[in-house]
Formats: sequence, C-alpha cells, structure tokens
Amino acid sequence: MSAGASGSLLQALEVPQYAFVSGTATLRCVYDMSDTKLYSLKWYHNNTEFYRYVPTERNGPVNIGPTDIFLLHEVSRDARHVTLSLGRLTSAATGTYKCEVLAEHPSFRTKSAQAFMTVL
Repeated sequence: MSAGASGSLLQALEVPQYAFVSGTATLRCVYDMSDTKLYSLKWYHNNTEFYRYVPTERNGPVNIGPTDIFLLHEVSRDARHVTLSLGRLTSAATGTYKCEVLAEHPSFRTKSAQAFMTVL
C-alpha cells in the first residue's frame, strides 16, 4: 500500500498489504526536508518502536526490535527515504506499521503515516 501524506515532511509510505510467514516485506518511508533538517525518523509496529534513525548520532540507525517476530535489515537510506526489509516474518508481524518524521529545531514539526499489513 502506498499512501501520500499531507505536509512537506512526509511524502509517501509504502507497506505491502500482504506478506507470507517466513517471507520478507519491504517498507519505505519517503520524506522531504527542503525547508528544514531531519531530526529523526522512526518506524513502529503496533505502536512499538522498532527502528530509529537520528542523523546527528554517529552510530547510525538503531534497530530496536522486535526481533522475535521479524528480522530487520536496513536496505537503503539517503536524504529523502529509508527502506527497510523485514525477513523471517511470523504471523505476529501482522499489524499497523507507522513511519514518523520529526524536523529539527526550531519547528520540531512531526508527520506520520501508517498502513496495515497482514502476514498469511
């Protein structure tokens, strides 16, 4: 599923509607920081954060989990998008996936979009 998002920060969210147990799913969050800088980008599964990217942190992205329902791999990241691959999916990976983009100081504007994925 691809959903447009209002505002200049978050441009598109791509989450497949269906995936298969033991298979993979590719998630993509596209953003535009033309008038500000990215403070952070976070991915959530059913309101539980599982990925965080903060450009000012030297160690790069933080893969928080949940490793018991899928294997997380960062496919690509640049100044306009983050693409993740979820592998070894379990049925517990079914749920709502949300990408949240937060702009830097002074605005700290936040935009998010979400989509539901069913693992068959």
